[in-house]
Amino acid sequence: MAFEKYHHQVAVDTDQVREERHTAEDGTITITEVPVTETVEIVLPKWGQLPGGIFRKLRHADEAEQYFGLIEALHSRGFIDDDTLAKVDDLTLNDQMQLMTAWQEDSGISLPESSAS
Repeated sequence: MAFEKYHHQVAVDTDQVREERHTAEDGTITITEVPVTETVEIVLPKWGQLPGGIFRKLRHADEAEQYFGLIEALHSRGFIDDDTLAKVDDLTLNDQMQLMTAWQEDSGISLPESSAS
């Protein structure tokens, strides 16, 4: 079965900086170092096409464990490759939560509530 894909783009900081020069009206030049960002695309299967058993196994976990368990299950079942897993791992926690929210909103389906909630 071919799965539809969800494409998520996120700007991430690199280890590089660039200089921005600003000239005030009095001629004073201010140089500021600004982090360089790059856009990373993460491709995941559409939320509604994921096997229900993944969610069943995660139903008693807290929200963070549901998220990380889902990503790991997708990787172990071959839904995402090593490169995609590495991209997700490199995201900040804030970026990962934005990814999860956008991924769910794309489908109109949300992760089941944990029974621990």
